[in-house]
Amino acid sequence: MNFRAILTYLLIILIILIAIDIGTGIWFWNRENLIFDSATFNNVATPLLTVSAIIIYGIALNTSMKQNKIILSQSLKPQYDELISDLYSKGSQRTQFFEFEGVDFSYSPLNYIPKIIKALHLLRNNDEYIEDIRKRRDGEKDVFRNFTQKSYFGLVTFLSEFTMGVNSVSFYYNDIKNLIQEINKSQLIDQDKELLKKKIKRLFLAEYFALIKLEKSTLSFRCGIPLYFNSHDIFDMEREILVKNLSETSFSEHYKWFKKELE
Repeated sequence: MNFRAILTYLLIILIILIAIDIGTGIWFWNRENLIFDSATFNNVATPLLTVSAIIIYGIALNTSMKQNKIILSQSLKPQYDELISDLYSKGSQRTQFFEFEGVDFSYSPLNYIPKIIKALHLLRNNDEYIEDIRKRRDGEKDVFRNFTQKSYFGLVTFLSEFTMGVNSVSFYYNDIKNLIQEINKSQLIDQDKELLKKKIKRLFLAEYFALIKLEKSTLSFRCGIPLYFNSHDIFDMEREILVKNLSETSFSEHYKWFKKELE
Protein backbone atom coordinates (compact mmCIF):
# COMPACT_ATOMS: atom_id res chain seq x y z
CA MET A 1 0.00 0.00 0.00
CA ASN A 2 1.53 3.37 -0.99
CA PHE A 3 1.95 6.43 1.20
CA ARG A 4 -0.91 8.33 -0.45
CA ALA A 5 -3.36 5.51 0.24
CA ILE A 6 -2.31 5.39 3.90
CA LEU A 7 -2.87 9.14 4.24
CA THR A 8 -6.30 8.73 2.66
CA TYR A 9 -7.28 6.05 5.16
CA LEU A 10 -6.03 8.11 8.11
CA LEU A 11 -7.95 11.16 6.87
CA ILE A 12 -11.17 9.15 6.55
CA ILE A 13 -10.72 7.66 10.03
CA LEU A 14 -10.07 11.14 11.43
CA ILE A 15 -13.24 12.49 9.80
CA ILE A 16 -15.25 9.59 11.20
CA LEU A 17 -13.84 10.15 14.70
CA ILE A 18 -14.59 13.86 14.53
CA ALA A 19 -18.15 13.10 13.42
CA ILE A 20 -18.54 10.65 16.29
CA ASP A 21 -17.14 13.20 18.74
CA ILE A 22 -19.52 15.90 17.54
CA GLY A 23 -22.45 13.49 17.57
CA THR A 24 -21.73 12.29 21.10
CA GLY A 25 -21.16 15.86 22.23
CA ILE A 26 -24.59 16.84 21.05
CA TRP A 27 -26.13 13.71 22.56
CA PHE A 28 -24.54 14.19 25.95
CA TRP A 29 -25.33 17.90 26.06
CA ASN A 30 -28.24 16.74 28.14
CA ARG A 31 -26.52 15.57 31.34
CA GLU A 32 -29.12 12.89 31.89
CA ASN A 33 -27.63 11.14 28.91
CA LEU A 34 -24.33 10.92 30.77
CA ILE A 35 -25.81 8.11 32.80
CA PHE A 36 -24.22 5.02 31.20
CA ASP A 37 -26.67 2.66 29.56
CA SER A 38 -25.06 -0.34 27.93
CA ALA A 39 -28.06 -0.95 25.66
CA THR A 40 -28.03 2.63 24.43
CA PHE A 41 -24.26 2.50 23.95
CA ASN A 42 -24.53 -0.67 21.88
CA ASN A 43 -27.37 0.78 19.80
CA VAL A 44 -25.28 3.85 18.95
CA ALA A 45 -21.72 2.52 18.82
CA THR A 46 -22.28 -0.76 16.99
CA PRO A 47 -23.87 0.77 13.83
CA LEU A 48 -21.23 3.51 13.73
CA LEU A 49 -18.36 1.07 14.01
CA THR A 50 -19.95 -1.25 11.46
CA VAL A 51 -20.42 1.54 8.93
CA SER A 52 -16.86 2.78 9.54
CA ALA A 53 -15.45 -0.71 9.03
CA ILE A 54 -17.43 -1.18 5.80
CA ILE A 55 -16.22 2.18 4.42
CA ILE A 56 -12.58 1.47 5.27
CA TYR A 57 -12.78 -2.05 3.86
CA GLY A 58 -14.40 -0.80 0.65
CA ILE A 59 -11.70 1.81 0.15
CA ALA A 60 -8.95 -0.71 0.83
CA LEU A 61 -10.51 -3.21 -1.58
CA ASN A 62 -10.89 -0.61 -4.31
CA THR A 63 -7.29 0.54 -3.89
CA SER A 64 -6.06 -3.04 -3.96
CA MET A 65 -7.99 -3.75 -7.18
CA LYS A 66 -6.54 -0.65 -8.84
CA GLN A 67 -3.02 -1.64 -7.82
CA ASN A 68 -3.56 -5.15 -9.19
CA LYS A 69 -4.73 -3.70 -12.52
CA ILE A 70 -1.66 -1.48 -12.67
CA ILE A 71 0.66 -4.40 -11.93
CA LEU A 72 -1.05 -6.55 -14.59
CA SER A 73 -0.89 -3.72 -17.12
CA GLN A 74 2.81 -3.18 -16.45
CA SER A 75 3.45 -6.85 -17.10
CA LEU A 76 1.44 -6.79 -20.37
CA LYS A 77 2.73 -3.52 -21.86
CA PRO A 78 6.18 -4.88 -22.88
CA GLN A 79 4.43 -7.54 -24.96
CA TYR A 80 2.57 -4.88 -26.95
CA ASP A 81 5.75 -2.82 -27.28
CA GLU A 82 7.31 -5.88 -28.87
CA LEU A 83 4.35 -6.33 -31.23
CA ILE A 84 4.75 -2.71 -32.34
CA SER A 85 8.47 -3.25 -32.93
CA ASP A 86 7.76 -6.40 -34.95
CA LEU A 87 5.20 -4.56 -37.06
CA TYR A 88 7.67 -1.75 -37.69
CA SER A 89 10.31 -4.23 -38.78
CA LYS A 90 7.87 -5.90 -41.19
CA GLY A 91 6.94 -2.52 -42.64
CA SER A 92 10.54 -1.67 -43.45
CA GLN A 93 10.84 -4.94 -45.39
CA ARG A 94 7.78 -4.38 -47.60
CA THR A 95 9.44 -2.41 -50.37
CA GLN A 96 7.69 -1.70 -53.67
CA PHE A 97 10.04 -0.79 -56.51
CA PHE A 98 9.06 1.99 -58.92
CA GLU A 99 11.15 4.28 -61.13
CA PHE A 100 10.11 7.09 -63.46
CA GLU A 101 12.52 8.96 -65.73
CA GLY A 102 15.47 8.09 -63.56
CA VAL A 103 13.73 9.14 -60.33
CA ASP A 104 13.48 6.38 -57.74
CA PHE A 105 9.97 6.18 -56.33
CA SER A 106 10.46 2.87 -54.51
CA TYR A 107 8.67 2.92 -51.20
CA SER A 108 7.68 1.00 -48.10
CA PRO A 109 4.71 1.65 -45.76
CA LEU A 110 7.12 3.58 -43.54
CA ASN A 111 8.58 6.03 -46.07
CA TYR A 112 6.04 6.43 -48.87
CA ILE A 113 4.71 9.89 -47.92
CA PRO A 114 7.83 11.80 -49.07
CA LYS A 115 7.66 9.88 -52.38
CA ILE A 116 4.03 10.96 -52.85
CA ILE A 117 4.91 14.58 -52.08
CA LYS A 118 7.74 14.42 -54.64
CA ALA A 119 5.41 12.97 -57.28
CA LEU A 120 2.75 15.62 -56.60
CA HIS A 121 5.39 18.36 -56.84
CA LEU A 122 6.63 17.07 -60.21
CA LEU A 123 3.05 16.71 -61.47
CA ARG A 124 2.05 20.24 -60.45
CA ASN A 125 5.06 21.61 -62.32
CA ASN A 126 4.66 19.52 -65.47
CA ASP A 127 3.83 21.86 -68.37
CA GLU A 128 1.72 19.33 -70.28
CA TYR A 129 -0.24 18.51 -67.11
CA ILE A 130 -0.87 22.20 -66.42
CA GLU A 131 -2.17 22.69 -69.94
CA ASP A 132 -4.38 19.60 -69.83
CA ILE A 133 -5.91 20.65 -66.52
CA ARG A 134 -6.60 24.10 -67.94
CA LYS A 135 -8.34 22.55 -70.96
CA ARG A 136 -10.32 20.25 -68.70
CA ARG A 137 -11.54 23.21 -66.66
CA ASP A 138 -12.56 24.92 -69.89
CA GLY A 139 -14.84 21.99 -70.68
CA GLU A 140 -12.81 19.76 -73.00
CA LYS A 141 -13.87 16.16 -72.40
CA ASP A 142 -11.24 14.23 -74.35
CA VAL A 143 -8.22 16.02 -72.94
CA PHE A 144 -6.81 12.76 -71.59
CA ARG A 145 -7.05 10.88 -74.89
CA ASN A 146 -3.84 8.94 -75.63
CA PHE A 147 -3.07 9.23 -71.95
CA THR A 148 -0.22 6.72 -72.07
CA GLN A 149 1.68 9.16 -74.28
CA LYS A 150 1.51 11.99 -71.78
CA SER A 151 4.78 13.14 -70.26
CA TYR A 152 3.28 12.82 -66.78
CA PHE A 153 1.85 9.33 -67.34
CA GLY A 154 4.47 7.71 -65.09
CA LEU A 155 3.69 10.08 -62.24
CA VAL A 156 -0.01 9.32 -62.44
CA THR A 157 0.80 5.61 -62.66
CA PHE A 158 2.73 5.87 -59.41
CA LEU A 159 0.05 7.93 -57.66
CA SER A 160 -2.67 5.56 -58.84
CA GLU A 161 -1.27 2.90 -56.54
CA PHE A 162 -2.60 5.04 -53.70
CA THR A 163 -5.73 6.54 -55.31
CA MET A 164 -7.03 3.03 -55.98
CA GLY A 165 -6.39 1.88 -52.40
CA VAL A 166 -5.00 -1.48 -53.48
CA ASN A 167 -1.39 -1.49 -52.36
CA SER A 168 0.94 -2.77 -49.67
CA VAL A 169 0.38 0.37 -47.56
CA SER A 170 -3.38 -0.20 -47.34
CA PHE A 171 -2.86 -3.83 -46.33
CA TYR A 172 -0.25 -2.74 -43.81
CA TYR A 173 -2.68 -0.22 -42.31
CA ASN A 174 -5.15 -3.06 -41.80
CA ASP A 175 -2.48 -4.78 -39.70
CA ILE A 176 -2.11 -1.59 -37.63
CA LYS A 177 -5.88 -1.44 -37.14
CA ASN A 178 -5.90 -5.01 -35.88
CA LEU A 179 -3.16 -4.18 -33.37
CA ILE A 180 -5.04 -1.11 -32.12
CA GLN A 181 -8.21 -3.16 -31.68
CA GLU A 182 -6.24 -5.75 -29.75
CA ILE A 183 -4.87 -3.04 -27.46
CA ASN A 184 -8.39 -1.65 -26.92
CA LYS A 185 -9.67 -5.07 -25.83
CA SER A 186 -6.69 -5.85 -23.61
CA GLN A 187 -6.49 -5.65 -19.80
CA LEU A 188 -4.11 -2.72 -20.00
CA ILE A 189 -5.06 0.33 -17.96
CA ASP A 190 -6.25 3.36 -19.93
CA GLN A 191 -3.00 5.26 -19.47
CA ASP A 192 -0.94 2.44 -20.99
CA LYS A 193 -3.39 2.07 -23.86
CA GLU A 194 -3.04 5.76 -24.65
CA LEU A 195 0.76 5.57 -24.51
CA LEU A 196 0.83 2.63 -26.91
CA LYS A 197 -1.56 4.27 -29.35
CA LYS A 198 0.46 7.50 -29.30
CA LYS A 199 3.52 5.43 -30.11
CA ILE A 200 1.71 3.79 -33.02
CA LYS A 201 0.64 7.15 -34.40
CA ARG A 202 4.15 8.57 -34.09
CA LEU A 203 5.87 5.59 -35.74
CA PHE A 204 3.41 4.71 -38.49
CA LEU A 205 0.86 7.44 -39.13
CA ALA A 206 2.16 10.92 -38.30
CA GLU A 207 3.13 11.73 -41.91
CA TYR A 208 -0.08 10.20 -43.27
CA PHE A 209 -2.17 12.42 -40.97
CA ALA A 210 -0.08 15.48 -41.81
CA LEU A 211 -0.39 15.01 -45.59
CA ILE A 212 -4.18 14.67 -45.55
CA LYS A 213 -4.60 17.62 -43.19
CA LEU A 214 -2.25 19.74 -45.31
CA GLU A 215 -4.13 19.01 -48.52
CA LYS A 216 -7.51 19.66 -46.89
CA SER A 217 -6.39 22.97 -45.38
CA THR A 218 -3.97 24.35 -48.02
CA LEU A 219 -5.41 25.22 -51.42
CA SER A 220 -2.01 25.74 -53.04
CA PHE A 221 -0.91 22.22 -52.09
CA ARG A 222 -3.79 20.46 -53.84
CA CYS A 223 -3.13 18.71 -57.11
CA GLY A 224 -5.88 17.08 -59.16
CA ILE A 225 -4.94 13.55 -60.18
CA PRO A 226 -6.48 12.04 -63.31
CA LEU A 227 -8.02 8.78 -62.13
CA TYR A 228 -7.05 6.99 -65.32
CA PHE A 229 -6.71 3.59 -63.64
CA ASN A 230 -9.80 3.86 -61.45
CA SER A 231 -12.02 2.23 -64.02
CA HIS A 232 -13.12 -1.28 -64.92
CA ASP A 233 -12.16 -0.65 -68.56
CA ILE A 234 -9.02 1.48 -68.85
CA PHE A 235 -8.90 0.81 -72.60
CA ASP A 236 -12.19 2.64 -73.20
CA MET A 237 -10.94 5.99 -74.46
CA GLU A 238 -14.47 7.42 -74.63
CA ARG A 239 -15.05 7.22 -70.89
CA GLU A 240 -14.81 10.36 -68.80
CA ILE A 241 -11.74 10.37 -66.59
CA LEU A 242 -12.35 11.99 -63.21
CA VAL A 243 -9.81 14.33 -61.64
CA LYS A 244 -9.64 14.38 -57.85
CA ASN A 245 -7.33 15.49 -55.08
CA LEU A 246 -5.46 12.73 -53.27
CA SER A 247 -7.51 13.07 -50.07
CA GLU A 248 -10.72 12.62 -52.10
CA THR A 249 -9.68 9.17 -53.28
CA SER A 250 -9.25 5.79 -51.60
CA PHE A 251 -5.99 7.11 -50.18
CA SER A 252 -7.93 8.53 -47.22
CA GLU A 253 -10.13 5.49 -46.57
CA HIS A 254 -8.23 4.67 -43.36
CA TYR A 255 -8.04 8.28 -42.14
CA LYS A 256 -11.41 8.58 -40.37
CA TRP A 257 -10.92 5.31 -38.50
CA PHE A 258 -7.43 6.21 -37.31
CA LYS A 259 -8.48 9.76 -36.42
CA LYS A 260 -11.31 8.42 -34.24
CA GLU A 261 -9.03 5.95 -32.46
CA LEU A 262 -5.88 8.04 -32.07
CA GLU A 263 -6.97 11.66 -31.64
